[in-house]
Amino acid sequence: MAFFIKIYKDNPNLTEINKVIDVLKKGGLVIYPTDTVY
Repeated sequence: MAFFIKIYKDNPNLTEINKVIDVLKKGGLVIYPTDTVY
């Protein structure tokens, strides 16, 4: 299952961050954009 989570650096939402942590703990993959191409 894929989903999109937007986290703002100026006002991060702890609930959204915890969702990302759960994905990583379960061996999932997280992709995030940087100032270069991904």
